[in-house]
Amino acid sequence: MKNRLLYIVSTTIALLAFTVAFSGACQAEVKPMTFIATSSDTTPTTDTVFNYAFFPDLSVSEFKRDYGIAHPANERDLHMSVLNAMIDCNKELAGYRQNMTAHGHMALSEVPSPAYGEHKQTLLYYKQAVFYRARHFLTARLRSYDTTQSGHDRADELQANIENDLVLSRRAVADLTGEARVGVALL
Repeated sequence: MKNRLLYIVSTTIALLAFTVAFSGACQAEVKPMTFIATSSDTTPTTDTVFNYAFFPDLSVSEFKRDYGIAHPANERDLHMSVLNAMIDCNKELAGYRQNMTAHGHMALSEVPSPAYGEHKQTLLYYKQAVFYRARHFLTARLRSYDTTQSGHDRADELQANIENDLVLSRRAVADLTGEARVGVALL
């Protein structure tokens, strides 16, 4: 019993000594944590949305100015809407691009078309196609932000505009490629 008691006391003293020594060592190495908030600015550094070789680069500020963008969108949303619309239209116009390059026109600006002042018809149609589609994407995205009843009512009003912008974009693609416009209405 005496040995057992001696063992418990010595073990306890050893644990206390280790704890004191370890905690002193830990306290000496503990450094206060700091948090430095950094800016995660995702705003594009340029107004230009760069395009695939054949098609022209486009301007976000031109999109905002010419298409009446008054949405509470940030520059990144605007930039991404134009970029996504550009990619979408370029896919739709891939056959047209191949046909034009086969005829020696290495850029849309080189394709013969009437000019209206300083604006070539082909470039006007391309910008219409992309910008109407960009507004379609942007409005569809922003439509879902406000979940109040007034936001729901506003979303219902925007639905017609969203659909109309996509129709106008497709018409511009058809005009650019020379395809006939097709309109279908459900009765």
